[in-house]
Amino acid sequence: MELVQYQIESNGVKLDTSDGIIHIAFCAAGIVRIRYTLDSEFGSKRSLVVVEHQERKDVPWTVTERSGDLELTTDVLTIRVDKSTCAFSYWDASGGLLAKEPSRGGKTLELTDVYRTIFDVSKDSVENNLGADGLRARVEGMNRIFDRRAYHTKLEFEWQPGEALYGLGSHEEGMMNLRGKHQYLYQQNMKAVVPVLLSTRGYGILVDSCSNLSFHDDSFGSYIWTDVDDEMDYYFIYGPEFDRIVAGIRFLTGEAPMLPKWAYGYVQSKERYVSQEELIAIVQEYRERKLPLDCIVLDWQSWEGELWGQKTLDSRRFPDPSGMMRKLHEMNAKLMVSIWPTMRKGGDNHREMSESGFLLGNQPHTTLSRRKLADCIGSKRMTDCFLMV
Repeated sequence: MELVQYQIESNGVKLDTSDGIIHIAFCAAGIVRIRYTLDSEFGSKRSLVVVEHQERKDVPWTVTERSGDLELTTDVLTIRVDKSTCAFSYWDASGGLLAKEPSRGGKTLELTDVYRTIFDVSKDSVENNLGADGLRARVEGMNRIFDRRAYHTKLEFEWQPGEALYGLGSHEEGMMNLRGKHQYLYQQNMKAVVPVLLSTRGYGILVDSCSNLSFHDDSFGSYIWTDVDDEMDYYFIYGPEFDRIVAGIRFLTGEAPMLPKWAYGYVQSKERYVSQEELIAIVQEYRERKLPLDCIVLDWQSWEGELWGQKTLDSRRFPDPSGMMRKLHEMNAKLMVSIWPTMRKGGDNHREMSESGFLLGNQPHTTLSRRKLADCIGSKRMTDCFLMV
Protein backbone atom coordinates (compact mmCIF):
# COMPACT_ATOMS: atom_id res chain seq x y z
CA MET A 1 0.00 0.00 0.00
CA GLU A 2 1.58 3.25 -1.17
CA LEU A 3 0.75 6.80 -0.14
CA VAL A 4 -0.58 8.62 -3.22
CA GLN A 5 -1.47 11.99 -1.70
CA TYR A 6 -2.68 13.53 1.54
CA GLN A 7 -5.11 16.26 2.51
CA ILE A 8 -4.94 18.34 5.68
CA GLU A 9 -8.43 18.76 7.14
CA SER A 10 -9.77 20.69 10.11
CA ASN A 11 -9.83 17.59 12.31
CA GLY A 12 -6.93 15.59 10.92
CA VAL A 13 -5.22 14.28 7.81
CA LYS A 14 -6.76 12.11 5.12
CA LEU A 15 -4.39 9.74 3.33
CA ASP A 16 -5.26 8.55 -0.17
CA THR A 17 -3.40 5.31 -0.76
CA SER A 18 -3.11 2.78 -3.54
CA ASP A 19 -5.40 0.53 -1.50
CA GLY A 20 -8.07 2.61 0.27
CA ILE A 21 -8.15 5.71 2.44
CA ILE A 22 -6.83 6.33 5.97
CA HIS A 23 -7.81 9.11 8.36
CA ILE A 24 -5.67 10.28 11.29
CA ALA A 25 -7.20 12.63 13.88
CA PHE A 26 -6.00 13.75 17.31
CA CYS A 27 -8.49 13.58 20.18
CA ALA A 28 -5.88 14.93 22.63
CA ALA A 29 -2.16 15.53 22.46
CA GLY A 30 -1.55 11.88 23.38
CA ILE A 31 -4.63 10.24 21.81
CA VAL A 32 -5.02 9.64 18.09
CA ARG A 33 -7.86 7.99 16.20
CA ILE A 34 -7.02 6.01 13.05
CA ARG A 35 -9.57 4.76 10.52
CA TYR A 36 -9.05 2.73 7.36
CA THR A 37 -11.47 1.65 4.65
CA LEU A 38 -11.48 0.43 1.05
CA ASP A 39 -14.65 2.40 0.40
CA SER A 40 -14.65 5.88 -1.12
CA GLU A 41 -15.62 7.49 2.20
CA PHE A 42 -15.84 6.63 5.88
CA GLY A 43 -19.04 5.52 7.57
CA SER A 44 -21.12 7.64 9.89
CA LYS A 45 -22.46 4.92 12.16
CA ARG A 46 -22.54 5.90 15.81
CA SER A 47 -19.98 4.11 17.95
CA LEU A 48 -21.13 1.69 20.64
CA VAL A 49 -17.71 1.83 22.34
CA VAL A 50 -16.68 5.48 22.34
CA VAL A 51 -19.21 7.84 23.92
CA GLU A 52 -18.64 10.43 21.21
CA HIS A 53 -16.17 10.63 18.39
CA GLN A 54 -13.69 12.66 20.33
CA GLU A 55 -11.88 14.27 17.40
CA ARG A 56 -11.04 17.85 18.40
CA LYS A 57 -10.02 20.88 16.41
CA ASP A 58 -8.22 22.59 19.30
CA VAL A 59 -5.37 20.07 19.68
CA PRO A 60 -2.14 21.66 18.34
CA TRP A 61 -0.42 19.39 15.82
CA THR A 62 1.77 19.76 12.75
CA VAL A 63 2.41 17.86 9.53
CA THR A 64 5.89 17.53 8.08
CA GLU A 65 6.53 15.88 4.72
CA ARG A 66 9.93 14.35 4.21
CA SER A 67 11.40 12.33 1.38
CA GLY A 68 10.46 8.97 2.84
CA ASP A 69 7.65 9.61 5.28
CA LEU A 70 4.89 11.87 6.54
CA GLU A 71 5.16 12.96 10.16
CA LEU A 72 2.28 14.14 12.40
CA THR A 73 3.39 15.64 15.69
CA THR A 74 1.90 16.97 18.92
CA ASP A 75 3.72 18.04 22.07
CA VAL A 76 3.95 14.43 23.29
CA LEU A 77 3.39 12.09 20.35
CA THR A 78 4.65 11.65 16.79
CA ILE A 79 3.23 9.37 14.10
CA ARG A 80 5.36 8.56 11.07
CA VAL A 81 3.77 7.12 7.96
CA ASP A 82 6.12 5.41 5.51
CA LYS A 83 5.20 6.72 2.05
CA SER A 84 6.13 3.51 0.25
CA THR A 85 4.14 1.08 2.45
CA CYS A 86 1.95 3.24 4.75
CA ALA A 87 3.50 1.46 7.73
CA PHE A 88 2.88 3.45 10.91
CA SER A 89 5.31 3.99 13.77
CA TYR A 90 4.66 5.85 17.01
CA TRP A 91 7.28 7.90 18.89
CA ASP A 92 7.39 9.90 22.11
CA ALA A 93 8.56 13.53 22.34
CA SER A 94 12.16 12.52 23.08
CA GLY A 95 12.36 10.39 19.95
CA GLY A 96 11.86 7.04 21.68
CA LEU A 97 10.07 4.35 19.69
CA LEU A 98 6.78 3.29 21.29
CA ALA A 99 5.32 0.90 18.72
CA LYS A 100 5.51 0.14 15.03
CA GLU A 101 3.85 -1.86 12.31
CA PRO A 102 5.86 -4.23 10.10
CA SER A 103 7.85 -2.35 7.47
CA ARG A 104 5.64 -3.83 4.75
CA GLY A 105 2.59 -2.19 6.39
CA GLY A 106 0.30 -3.41 9.14
CA LYS A 107 -3.29 -2.75 8.08
CA THR A 108 -5.27 -5.30 6.10
CA LEU A 109 -8.94 -5.31 5.11
CA GLU A 110 -10.54 -8.39 3.56
CA LEU A 111 -14.04 -8.16 2.14
CA THR A 112 -16.61 -10.52 3.61
CA ASP A 113 -20.33 -11.08 3.09
CA VAL A 114 -22.51 -10.46 6.13
CA TYR A 115 -25.72 -12.44 6.52
CA ARG A 116 -28.63 -11.89 8.84
CA THR A 117 -30.49 -14.77 10.48
CA ILE A 118 -34.26 -14.84 10.21
CA PHE A 119 -36.71 -17.36 11.64
CA ASP A 120 -39.70 -19.07 10.15
CA VAL A 121 -42.39 -17.77 12.49
CA SER A 122 -44.89 -20.27 11.09
CA LYS A 123 -43.00 -23.04 12.83
CA ASP A 124 -42.79 -23.59 16.57
CA SER A 125 -39.41 -25.26 16.72
CA VAL A 126 -37.76 -23.93 19.85
CA GLU A 127 -36.11 -26.68 21.87
CA ASN A 128 -35.33 -25.95 25.52
CA ASN A 129 -32.65 -28.09 27.13
CA LEU A 130 -30.90 -27.99 30.49
CA GLY A 131 -27.12 -27.86 30.34
CA ALA A 132 -24.31 -27.55 32.85
CA ASP A 133 -24.94 -23.83 33.27
CA GLY A 134 -28.67 -23.57 32.84
CA LEU A 135 -31.52 -23.55 30.36
CA ARG A 136 -30.60 -23.19 26.71
CA ALA A 137 -32.95 -22.53 23.80
CA ARG A 138 -32.14 -23.98 20.38
CA VAL A 139 -34.08 -22.82 17.34
CA GLU A 140 -34.69 -24.76 14.14
CA GLY A 141 -36.04 -23.33 10.92
CA MET A 142 -33.40 -20.62 10.57
CA ASN A 143 -32.65 -18.94 7.25
CA ARG A 144 -29.90 -16.54 6.30
CA ILE A 145 -30.36 -13.54 4.05
CA PHE A 146 -27.64 -11.27 2.69
CA ASP A 147 -27.29 -8.07 4.71
CA ARG A 148 -24.21 -6.18 3.46
CA ARG A 149 -20.53 -6.41 2.64
CA ALA A 150 -18.05 -5.62 5.40
CA TYR A 151 -14.47 -6.46 6.30
CA HIS A 152 -12.28 -8.76 8.27
CA THR A 153 -9.68 -6.39 9.74
CA LYS A 154 -6.12 -7.20 10.69
CA LEU A 155 -3.89 -4.74 12.57
CA GLU A 156 -0.28 -5.95 12.88
CA PHE A 157 2.52 -4.81 15.16
CA GLU A 158 6.14 -5.63 15.81
CA TRP A 159 6.34 -5.66 19.60
CA GLN A 160 9.64 -4.64 21.17
CA PRO A 161 12.04 -6.93 23.10
CA GLY A 162 11.08 -7.05 26.77
CA GLU A 163 7.70 -5.39 26.10
CA ALA A 164 4.78 -6.77 28.12
CA LEU A 165 1.14 -6.46 27.06
CA TYR A 166 -1.87 -6.56 29.36
CA GLY A 167 -5.63 -6.26 28.99
CA LEU A 168 -8.34 -7.63 26.68
CA GLY A 169 -10.71 -8.27 29.59
CA SER A 170 -11.24 -11.16 31.98
CA HIS A 171 -10.87 -14.66 30.56
CA GLU A 172 -9.91 -16.81 33.55
CA GLU A 173 -7.22 -18.65 31.63
CA GLY A 174 -4.23 -17.77 33.78
CA MET A 175 -2.81 -15.20 31.35
CA MET A 176 -1.44 -11.85 32.47
CA ASN A 177 1.33 -10.86 30.11
CA LEU A 178 -0.08 -11.61 26.66
CA ARG A 179 3.27 -11.80 24.90
CA GLY A 180 3.69 -15.15 23.18
CA LYS A 181 -0.02 -15.92 23.66
CA HIS A 182 -3.22 -15.88 21.68
CA GLN A 183 -6.64 -14.97 22.96
CA TYR A 184 -10.09 -15.25 21.37
CA LEU A 185 -12.42 -12.43 22.37
CA TYR A 186 -16.11 -13.29 22.38
CA GLN A 187 -18.80 -12.84 24.98
CA GLN A 188 -19.47 -15.96 26.98
CA ASN A 189 -20.28 -17.04 30.52
CA MET A 190 -16.68 -17.12 31.74
CA LYS A 191 -15.33 -14.32 29.51
CA ALA A 192 -15.66 -10.53 29.71
CA VAL A 193 -14.26 -8.83 26.62
CA VAL A 194 -12.56 -5.41 26.76
CA PRO A 195 -10.88 -4.60 23.40
CA VAL A 196 -7.99 -2.67 25.00
CA LEU A 197 -4.27 -3.43 25.24
CA LEU A 198 -1.84 -1.73 27.65
CA SER A 199 1.88 -1.87 26.99
CA THR A 200 4.82 -1.42 29.33
CA ARG A 201 6.28 0.76 26.56
CA GLY A 202 3.84 3.43 27.72
CA TYR A 203 0.88 3.25 25.37
CA GLY A 204 -2.53 1.64 24.96
CA ILE A 205 -4.62 0.53 21.99
CA LEU A 206 -8.42 0.68 22.03
CA VAL A 207 -10.16 -1.09 19.15
CA ASP A 208 -13.58 0.41 18.41
CA SER A 209 -15.30 -2.85 17.50
CA CYS A 210 -18.15 -4.99 18.78
CA SER A 211 -17.15 -7.92 16.58
CA ASN A 212 -15.64 -11.20 17.65
CA LEU A 213 -11.91 -10.48 17.92
CA SER A 214 -8.70 -12.39 18.34
CA PHE A 215 -5.25 -11.41 19.56
CA HIS A 216 -2.16 -13.22 18.36
CA ASP A 217 1.48 -13.05 19.34
CA ASP A 218 2.50 -16.49 18.21
CA SER A 219 3.68 -18.45 15.19
CA PHE A 220 0.83 -16.95 13.16
CA GLY A 221 2.10 -13.41 13.74
CA SER A 222 1.49 -10.45 16.05
CA TYR A 223 -1.84 -8.82 15.34
CA ILE A 224 -5.39 -7.95 16.36
CA TRP A 225 -8.12 -9.43 14.15
CA THR A 226 -11.81 -8.53 13.97
CA ASP A 227 -14.30 -10.81 12.27
CA VAL A 228 -16.80 -8.27 10.89
CA ASP A 229 -16.39 -4.49 10.80
CA ASP A 230 -17.53 -1.83 8.36
CA GLU A 231 -14.06 -0.25 8.63
CA MET A 232 -10.92 -0.45 10.75
CA ASP A 233 -11.23 1.98 13.66
CA TYR A 234 -8.85 2.18 16.61
CA TYR A 235 -7.20 4.61 19.04
CA PHE A 236 -3.56 4.87 20.05
CA ILE A 237 -3.24 6.29 23.58
CA TYR A 238 0.05 7.56 24.98
CA GLY A 239 0.70 7.63 28.74
CA PRO A 240 3.40 6.83 29.46
CA GLU A 241 2.09 5.93 32.95
CA PHE A 242 -0.68 3.34 33.12
CA ASP A 243 -2.84 5.80 35.07
CA ARG A 244 -2.67 8.25 32.17
CA ILE A 245 -3.45 5.51 29.65
CA VAL A 246 -6.49 4.50 31.71
CA ALA A 247 -7.48 8.18 31.92
CA GLY A 248 -7.34 8.29 28.11
CA ILE A 249 -9.58 5.24 27.89
CA ARG A 250 -12.06 6.87 30.27
CA PHE A 251 -11.93 10.04 28.17
CA LEU A 252 -12.95 8.01 25.12
CA THR A 253 -15.45 5.57 26.61
CA GLY A 254 -16.92 7.70 29.39
CA GLU A 255 -16.33 7.66 33.09
CA ALA A 256 -17.70 4.64 34.91
CA PRO A 257 -19.53 5.53 38.14
CA MET A 258 -17.83 4.35 41.30
CA LEU A 259 -19.44 1.38 43.02
CA PRO A 260 -20.63 1.84 46.61
CA LYS A 261 -17.93 1.19 49.20
CA TRP A 262 -19.41 -2.14 50.32
CA ALA A 263 -19.07 -3.55 46.78
CA TYR A 264 -15.29 -3.50 47.18
CA GLY A 265 -15.53 -5.80 50.20
CA TYR A 266 -15.93 -9.55 50.35
CA VAL A 267 -18.79 -11.05 48.32
CA GLN A 268 -19.85 -14.57 49.35
CA SER A 269 -21.21 -16.84 46.62
CA LYS A 270 -21.62 -20.54 46.00
CA GLU A 271 -23.43 -22.67 43.44
CA ARG A 272 -26.69 -21.63 45.12
CA TYR A 273 -28.54 -21.23 48.40
CA VAL A 274 -31.80 -23.12 48.43
CA SER A 275 -33.79 -21.18 50.98
CA GLN A 276 -34.28 -17.96 52.90
CA GLU A 277 -33.33 -19.78 56.07
CA GLU A 278 -29.99 -20.98 54.67
CA LEU A 279 -29.13 -17.55 53.27
CA ILE A 280 -29.64 -15.84 56.63
CA ALA A 281 -27.83 -18.60 58.51
CA ILE A 282 -24.72 -18.17 56.35
CA VAL A 283 -24.51 -14.46 57.10
CA GLN A 284 -25.13 -15.09 60.79
CA GLU A 285 -22.24 -17.56 60.86
CA TYR A 286 -19.90 -14.99 59.33
CA ARG A 287 -20.91 -12.45 61.96
CA GLU A 288 -20.49 -14.93 64.83
CA ARG A 289 -16.99 -15.84 63.60
CA LYS A 290 -16.19 -12.15 63.15
CA LEU A 291 -15.26 -12.69 59.51
CA PRO A 292 -15.78 -9.74 57.15
CA LEU A 293 -18.68 -10.08 54.71
CA ASP A 294 -20.33 -7.28 52.74
CA CYS A 295 -22.57 -9.08 50.26
CA ILE A 296 -24.07 -12.53 49.69
CA VAL A 297 -25.22 -13.81 46.30
CA LEU A 298 -28.50 -15.58 45.63
CA ASP A 299 -27.71 -17.52 42.47
CA TRP A 300 -29.93 -19.57 40.14
CA GLN A 301 -33.00 -21.71 40.85
CA SER A 302 -34.50 -19.24 43.27
CA TRP A 303 -37.67 -19.39 41.17
CA GLU A 304 -40.67 -21.67 41.66
CA GLY A 305 -40.55 -25.20 40.28
CA GLU A 306 -39.40 -25.45 36.67
CA LEU A 307 -40.08 -21.80 35.75
CA TRP A 308 -36.49 -21.30 34.69
CA GLY A 309 -35.51 -17.63 34.59
CA GLN A 310 -38.61 -16.32 36.36
CA LYS A 311 -37.61 -13.22 38.35
CA THR A 312 -39.77 -13.90 41.39
CA LEU A 313 -38.81 -16.09 44.34
CA ASP A 314 -40.30 -19.48 45.22
CA SER A 315 -42.76 -18.58 47.99
CA ARG A 316 -42.22 -21.92 49.75
CA ARG A 317 -38.46 -21.55 50.08
CA PHE A 318 -38.47 -17.75 50.38
CA PRO A 319 -41.75 -17.05 52.21
CA ASP A 320 -40.90 -13.52 53.39
CA PRO A 321 -38.51 -11.68 51.01
CA SER A 322 -39.08 -8.34 52.76
CA GLY A 323 -38.36 -9.87 56.16
CA MET A 324 -35.30 -11.62 54.71
CA MET A 325 -33.97 -8.30 53.44
CA ARG A 326 -34.59 -6.57 56.76
CA LYS A 327 -32.68 -9.31 58.56
CA LEU A 328 -29.74 -9.13 56.13
CA HIS A 329 -29.59 -5.35 56.43
CA GLU A 330 -29.72 -5.58 60.23
CA MET A 331 -26.58 -7.71 59.96
CA ASN A 332 -25.06 -5.02 57.73
CA ALA A 333 -25.03 -7.26 54.65
CA LYS A 334 -26.25 -6.69 51.10
CA LEU A 335 -27.89 -9.16 48.71
CA MET A 336 -27.00 -9.68 45.06
CA VAL A 337 -29.48 -11.61 42.89
CA SER A 338 -28.31 -13.45 39.77
CA ILE A 339 -30.79 -13.24 36.92
CA TRP A 340 -31.06 -15.38 33.79
CA PRO A 341 -32.12 -14.08 30.37
CA THR A 342 -33.61 -17.39 29.21
CA MET A 343 -37.15 -17.96 30.46
CA ARG A 344 -39.31 -21.05 30.27
CA LYS A 345 -42.93 -20.75 29.20
CA GLY A 346 -45.56 -20.60 31.90
CA GLY A 347 -44.28 -17.78 34.06
CA ASP A 348 -45.49 -14.19 34.33
CA ASN A 349 -42.17 -12.82 33.09
CA HIS A 350 -42.18 -15.01 29.97
CA ARG A 351 -45.74 -13.96 29.17
CA GLU A 352 -44.94 -10.28 29.65
CA MET A 353 -41.85 -10.49 27.45
CA SER A 354 -43.76 -12.38 24.75
CA GLU A 355 -46.69 -9.95 24.74
CA SER A 356 -44.29 -6.99 24.51
CA GLY A 357 -42.32 -8.50 21.61
CA PHE A 358 -39.04 -8.97 23.46
CA LEU A 359 -38.40 -12.66 22.69
CA LEU A 360 -36.11 -13.79 19.89
CA GLY A 361 -36.29 -16.83 17.69
CA ASN A 362 -39.36 -18.74 16.51
CA GLN A 363 -41.51 -17.24 19.21
CA PRO A 364 -44.44 -14.85 18.87
CA HIS A 365 -43.67 -11.17 18.30
CA THR A 366 -40.05 -11.72 17.27
CA THR A 367 -39.18 -8.10 16.55
CA LEU A 368 -37.01 -6.67 19.31
CA SER A 369 -37.29 -2.90 19.58
CA ARG A 370 -34.76 -0.95 21.65
CA ARG A 371 -37.36 1.73 22.29
CA LYS A 372 -39.93 -0.82 23.47
CA LEU A 373 -37.35 -2.48 25.69
CA ALA A 374 -36.34 0.86 27.18
CA ASP A 375 -40.01 1.68 27.82
CA CYS A 376 -40.46 -1.67 29.56
CA ILE A 377 -37.44 -1.15 31.78
CA GLY A 378 -38.51 2.42 32.49
CA SER A 379 -41.93 1.24 33.60
CA LYS A 380 -40.27 -1.14 36.10
CA ARG A 381 -42.84 -3.81 35.41
CA MET A 382 -40.18 -6.48 35.48
CA THR A 383 -38.88 -7.44 38.88
CA ASP A 384 -35.36 -7.84 37.45
CA CYS A 385 -34.87 -4.09 37.12
CA PHE A 386 -32.48 -4.38 40.06
CA LEU A 387 -29.47 -6.55 40.76
CA MET A 388 -28.35 -5.47 44.23
CA VAL A 389 -30.43 -4.55 47.25
